[in-house]
Amino acid sequence: MSEKGSGQFRKIYDGTTNKDTKFYNATGLVTGQAYSFYVVAINYNGVGEPSTETFAYSCLAPWGLAIPKYISSTKTSITISWRPPLLDGGCPIYTYALYVDGVNTDENVIFKKPYLQTHTVTALTRLGDWYQFKIRAINEIDYVDSPILSVTLASVPDTPTDIPYQDFP
Repeated sequence: MSEKGSGQFRKIYDGTTNKDTKFYNATGLVTGQAYSFYVVAINYNGVGEPSTETFAYSCLAPWGLAIPKYISSTKTSITISWRPPLLDGGCPIYTYALYVDGVNTDENVIFKKPYLQTHTVTALTRLGDWYQFKIRAINEIDYVDSPILSVTLASVPDTPTDIPYQDFP
């Protein structure tokens, strides 16, 4: 095991106590730190070639993502905002994904933009219908989904073109 990129590996398990063990739980790791691991097989004839190096982060899934907030809407768009999760799990949030029920959207619009916390979904066509939104906050290890926000597609009414009037005696 080594800290990612350091190239200074240290043995953390040698298998001499139980040759059938094919897993190991590394402890004492620093939260948020990336680590790299490789495995070698050992028998009476010597040490085999090392496996391909694999990387892992010492963190948990983020949690505590609140429901998104409605900001505004037009006849064809809805703007929502969100806040980061309460806890990032020890690894920074590297992206958010936006999901909209019943709309074929490109969630990559907000991909790899962890600073982005508002977005306008455009080209909506069902005026008066409900749309459901959820945000996904993603760190190196896992993700958390927000509760669902339901919004009716509507806008401020159009300006009247005539004002009806009636003559009173």
